[in-house]
Amino acid sequence: MQNGSLTPLRKKILALMKEKGPQTVNDLVVNLGITNGSSRSILVKMREAGHIKRIGPGKYQLLESD
Repeated sequence: MQNGSLTPLRKKILALMKEKGPQTVNDLVVNLGITNGSSRSILVKMREAGHIKRIGPGKYQLLESD
C-alpha cells in the first residue's frame, strides 16, 4: 500500500483502522470529527484505490499491505 500519495486525513483513517480494526462510518465521524458526507466520499475513494474494503453496510476494514 502506498502511503506517500495519501492525504493526512486518509492516513489518520488507515492508522485508526490499523489500531482499532474495522470502523463504521459513524465511528470515523465521531473519532475524527469529520462530517458523515465527507467520510463517505473519502471511504469510496480509498476503497477504489484498494486501501480498504467494505465488509457490511457502512462498515469498512483495512486491507493488509504486502
